Formats: sequence, C-alpha cells, structure tokens
Amino acid sequence: MVLQHPDRRYNSYSSYLKSRFNCRVSKIPVNAGFTCPNRDGTKGWGGCTYCNNTVFAGGDPRLSPAVQVRKGIDRALQYNPDKKFIIYFQPYTNTYAPAAKLKEIYDAVLAVCPEKTAGLAVGTRADCLDHDRVQLLAGYTGKYDVTVELGMESIYDKTLQRINRGHSFADFCRSVKMINRLRADLPHDKFNICAHIILGFPWESEQMQLAYTKVINEYKFTFIKLHHLHVVKNTALAKEYQRDKFELYTLENYALLLSKFIARLHPDIVIQRLFATAPPAFNLAPQWHLDKNHAQQYIEKILAQQHIRQGSLYR
Repeated sequence: MVLQHPDRRYNSYSSYLKSRFNCRVSKIPVNAGFTCPNRDGTKGWGGCTYCNNTVFAGGDPRLSPAVQVRKGIDRALQYNPDKKFIIYFQPYTNTYAPAAKLKEIYDAVLAVCPEKTAGLAVGTRADCLDHDRVQLLAGYTGKYDVTVELGMESIYDKTLQRINRGHSFADFCRSVKMINRLRADLPHDKFNICAHIILGFPWESEQMQLAYTKVINEYKFTFIKLHHLHVVKNTALAKEYQRDKFELYTLENYALLLSKFIARLHPDIVIQRLFATAPPAFNLAPQWHLDKNHAQQYIEKILAQQHIRQGSLYR
C-alpha cells in the first residue's frame, strides 16, 4: 500500500481526513456529563487509575451539548470558514445511558450545523455497548462518518485489573465483533472503530506490548490511538508512583518501541495519535522536556533512522 502522506512513515490521521473530505477537518469536543461504571459504584469506584478527566476533557458540562457544539463551531469558523467538523463525545463513557436517551443527545448536537458536520465520534467502554446502542450509532452513517473510540488499553487481564478498568479483554473483543457484524452491511469507512491503547505499563515487557499488534491486525481497526503511560496529578496512579517510582519510558526509548510497533502494524490502519499529552502543570512523569511538536518530530526522525515504514515487518 502507498501511505496516504508520502513524506510520513505511517498513516497519519490528518492525512486521512484531508484525503477523505478534501478540506480541513477538526474535532469539536463535547462533555455530556456522563460518568463510568467503575466510578459510580456499578463496577467499582474511582475510575481507571491513570484517569483525570478534568485535565483531558474538552467541552463545558455546565452548557448543554448542543451549545458546546455551537460555540466550538462558531469559534473555529472565524479562522477558517471552509472547515468541517467531527463532533467528539470525549470524556468518560459516552454510551453509558439507555439508547433512547443517547439518541436525544446525539440528535441535538448533529442538528446544530449539519452542513458543516462530517462525522460523529463517541468515546466509550466495551461493557457499555449492546445491540441497541450500536444499532443507534450505525443509524447515523446515512449522513455522517461514525467512529466508536473504544478503550482497549491492554490485551492482558492482569493489567486491566491493576488499573481498575472494570472489564476484561474478552469484553472488549465481544464488543468489537458486535460492531463489526453491523459494519459489514454498511458502506466502507462509514462506521469505524478507533482502539485506544496504552503502551508502557511497567509490568509488561516489550514483547508483551508488541503482541498488541497481532490483535490490532486481526481486527483491522480503521484507527488506533497510541498513548505512552504517563502519570497525571490527582490520580490513583500518581499516588502509586509517589510511593514507588516505577520505570516509565523516556522519549528515546518510547520512540524505539514505536518503531518496532509501527513496523508490525497492517499498513492500512490509520494512527490518530502517537503519544499522550498533558498540561505541564499536571504532568508528573515522565518529563520529556520537549513540547508536542518537537516530540512528534523526534519520533518521526527515529522512524527514518531505523528505516521503518508502517507495515514493513507486517506478516
């Protein structure tokens, strides 16, 4: 396969969007006020040990989802009137409600500016999807690209238990198969999965992490989003790190891991993100001492030095 951006050594999301929509496309984050079953006591308390949604979440939950979208689109169009948008339900679990309630929320935001809306992206968990909710999301593909951003995090149940995930890897696989059954009857690239993956759990070896690629390739997700494990203040993981300074990836070592990881990926998969980011005031570790753009450039330099292209070691 020819990579969508010939100057890059992997399929980047920005290149994918430009190719698909022939214009600039950006995400409008929405906070609809959901929670998670491992936060509200249904399956546990406190959420995933690494998660601090007040740091990462976009959107203002004091406003209705529709108002959040209207403000986000109006602000962006001031700088680029030709832009289109993907409405992105980002923080917490955005299918954690009955399908009828979800339909009210999704319909309201999609009605704000349909002529400028290219897609709908919904971040969620594997244990908060069922046939009705997946069918609801699939129903929007007549007008929009729909992406289910599904937290895989790890393929190992030991890891999922240690991070208080609240579901198993088998739960993740069941949800993926359920989505894929519906995808098979829809136009190509209209109903997609983005698997969210964390690399760098200190108890997982490099070989254990490279084994993630076998699962990714088997399901052939449209998108993946890669994050290195980083420690954010005001989380259970931060308390654990302050007690026991476990080893985290330096930028140099993470770039080398990524070179091996990307080489093993199916060449068609689109990578939405290579690493995690957090505001410096909240990022406890690791300290890479480079801003986002320079870290990105460094990783791409290592890929070039290692003569790596996505899929170059794919079997």
